[in-house]
Amino acid sequence: ALLRNPYTHQHEITVTVNNRLAMLDGAVNSSLEKTKAQEVVSTVKGVAAVANNLRVRKTWVPKEDWKIKRDIEDELWWSPFVEEDDVAVTVSDGTVTLVGIVDTLRERRVATENAYEGGAKHVRNELKVRYGPEALRP
Repeated sequence: ALLRNPYTHQHEITVTVNNRLAMLDGAVNSSLEKTKAQEVVSTVKGVAAVANNLRVRKTWVPKEDWKIKRDIEDELWWSPFVEEDDVAVTVSDGTVTLVGIVDTLRERRVATENAYEGGAKHVRNELKVRYGPEALRP
């Protein structure tokens, strides 16, 4: 599953499974790739839990907040999965806050990915989801 995923296929990730616990070891280039690896492995049939011990090689590259905001808004504009007008972006010291209302959990998740791809150091996703769990509904 890791080899088929576009975020994780190029990394040397060791997976050890013991008693339905999958342990991930190795190194990736970003926290997004680390999260993706855990998501991918957690969907494999038979895996009950994941211990994500992946190391992030690359550290966050600082850039001005206005540039991060611009780059994230550009990512959202190009995204086929997120309606950019539904998401408001604010940035403070590299920490991005996403607010607004989207239709699906997938759209909410992709907006977070777009924020990291745009240069966010951390993302606070406060997006509400019209057709999602009760706790996230507007």
